[in-house]
Amino acid sequence: MNRLSAISVVLLCLSVLLPAPSAGAEDAARSSAFIVAPVAGWTTNKADYPAGPPGRKKTLKEDGPLGGIFLMYADDDLCVGNLGHYSNLDQSQVMSYMFFVRYYPARYGTFRPMVGLTTDYIDIHSSIPLGVRPPLSMDMVNTVWAFQPTIGVSWEYKSFRAVPFVGYFNERVKMDLYSPGMPRRFEVNETLDYVSVGSNLEFRYAHFLRYDGKFYFRMREGENALFTVRNRFDLLLSKSYGACIRVDYFQDKVETNFFAVAGPVLVF
Repeated sequence: MNRLSAISVVLLCLSVLLPAPSAGAEDAARSSAFIVAPVAGWTTNKADYPAGPPGRKKTLKEDGPLGGIFLMYADDDLCVGNLGHYSNLDQSQVMSYMFFVRYYPARYGTFRPMVGLTTDYIDIHSSIPLGVRPPLSMDMVNTVWAFQPTIGVSWEYKSFRAVPFVGYFNERVKMDLYSPGMPRRFEVNETLDYVSVGSNLEFRYAHFLRYDGKFYFRMREGENALFTVRNRFDLLLSKSYGACIRVDYFQDKVETNFFAVAGPVLVF
């Protein structure tokens, strides 16, 4: 939790230092905002781990409450944000952190090119009961790093924007299994490369209701496609505060995570 707090504070400081758009006549229509949203909600996490003979697996599925913080800076050309959250479940502690940036370098009528980067980090520590005879439990440490650079084209129509994109997705999975008091350990290290295809979607209604979503598929030869979707709904009650709801689903080769959170929004 200390590491998550430190990362969020650093991004908060960097976001505040980003230059605000100029107030000249030709930039009068530009706007920028910095958003802070502490959130709380519910998560469901499922992890597969090796058990017994090669190829045999067991599944640990848990759910419970979680808390976190969402930070974002946005103007007409740039969007930078992060979401970090932590949950302490019956048998596991789960920490997840996501950072994203999208940049729109030029405008060609209703079209704009887009370059982006998303980074995900998931850390799961689990203690799995095995029975009444030694070993009594098995500990699992599962960490996932994911990096996704993307390129796409933004198309805008009134209050709606769609940004279809393609990208490269690199996922690094490390799993460490061991039993307390037992010398044997089992480790798995994998680096997986995917092609990603998806879209960002944005919608604004009457300046107070906003939707920002992203979905994409990850594909590699010989495996089923993996799916991720992220949804954020903002209800702005004034220029300075409102409410936020997030519903995310993330799928990878050994771990699946779903959460729904809500909280107040402060706008600067």
